[in-house]
Amino acid sequence: MMKSLLFLVVVVGYALFLPLSLEAQRQTQCNEQARSWNTFPKDGYLKGYSRYASRTIDSLPFVGKIEYVDVEPLQESKKLLSTIAYPSDEKRLGIEASFRLIVLITEQGKVGEMFIECVEGVQRQGEFQHFYEALQQGLQKTIFIPAVKNGKSVAAWAQITIPFRLR
Repeated sequence: MMKSLLFLVVVVGYALFLPLSLEAQRQTQCNEQARSWNTFPKDGYLKGYSRYASRTIDSLPFVGKIEYVDVEPLQESKKLLSTIAYPSDEKRLGIEASFRLIVLITEQGKVGEMFIECVEGVQRQGEFQHFYEALQQGLQKTIFIPAVKNGKSVAAWAQITIPFRLR
């Protein structure tokens, strides 16, 4: 009886959590085609950029060695998504996309720089440009709680995924 109950709990738990983990993996995968839209600087290291980063980032090829912050930069996801307008042409055409961004959040909580790490769902340059402009405009309106290192607000890089989904 006890083994049957344990088996049932494991199976139900697996069924409940499997879709969440598969969805999370699907959202964060960046295959070669998705990375082809990458806007990282192509000429190596850029001097003057903050070396501080959120723990969601493994490496920043254009910064070099990174140092993790003590407190992550924050923004409520619903509030963040509400500042970004869905491009009207892409909405009318039913185009859905997902952008994984690397953004520099300044000490004041504003977006200082924005690079695209990978994109899913975009097929043409025009689509990419419309989404990119919407992201830039929306993120410029967004105020984050800045990262903290050694008790002080610091500029830090953070990874943000922005889905454009039709409902």
